[in-house]
Amino acid sequence: LPFTVVSAYAQDEQQLLSNLALTLGVRADHYSHVGLTINPRAALVYHPRSRQTFKLLYGQAFRAPGMYELDYADEISGFIPNPDLRPERIRTTEVIWEYQITQHAQSVVSVYQHRMRRLIDQFYDEADETIQHRNVSHVGGCGIEIGLQGALTADITGYASYSLQRSEDEATDVRLTNYPSHLYKAGLFVPLIGPLQLQGRLHYESSRRTVQNTMTDDFLRTDIGLLLATTHRLSGRVTARLEVNNVFDVDYSAPGGVELAQAAIQQDGRQVFLRLEIRD
Repeated sequence: LPFTVVSAYAQDEQQLLSNLALTLGVRADHYSHVGLTINPRAALVYHPRSRQTFKLLYGQAFRAPGMYELDYADEISGFIPNPDLRPERIRTTEVIWEYQITQHAQSVVSVYQHRMRRLIDQFYDEADETIQHRNVSHVGGCGIEIGLQGALTADITGYASYSLQRSEDEATDVRLTNYPSHLYKAGLFVPLIGPLQLQGRLHYESSRRTVQNTMTDDFLRTDIGLLLATTHRLSGRVTARLEVNNVFDVDYSAPGGVELAQAAIQQDGRQVFLRLEIRD
């Protein structure tokens, strides 16, 4: 069904001191099918030294329910609509410390806390064996992320990050589904010959809880890519990319929804992609 959205945003920036800045903002959105929401934001940025930056951030946001969540119905699977769904809302507070280690390397530490209200999820009603999207819970969570990025040598660059996070239902203290507690990411970019570049990525996730209260296995996935980018006066910019995702064919799964018989869905194994792009 058609609907309309009207939005307005205002922001003001103030330099309180030579090394202290304050930014305030507010956004208003009116959805014809769910009504009006007003969400403020604020940022305080402090530079105690030339290489260090501290940031204190606060924000509110929302997500309006989609037409699928509001109106989807299917007699075979038991889905029924829910026109009374309300928007999800989230409030976040974050403290960030950035440090410029060298001219070409930077570290970042972020500590954050969030609270979500009226989280929309699929709910299975055992009484009449139906599935419906509902505002099922309030959620609280916190986490920390540590990152490092920059140049290892004059030509080689890379990044690495680690995240520790937890979110749980405030009423039951149960950990959220499809939510890993530990995340590791790393990447390396190495020039080879001429315009040819090697790119490598590592991605680790710890186990996730499923809607059937089982746990998926943790996994470490490796992706490798070769990038060739050249510029020619006749053909323009030519980019060729060869990617091999999940190089070691790791077997891993992601949690499924309540409408599925299986608790987790097996993900793709090794994949090979070749992309060619030509721009004038």
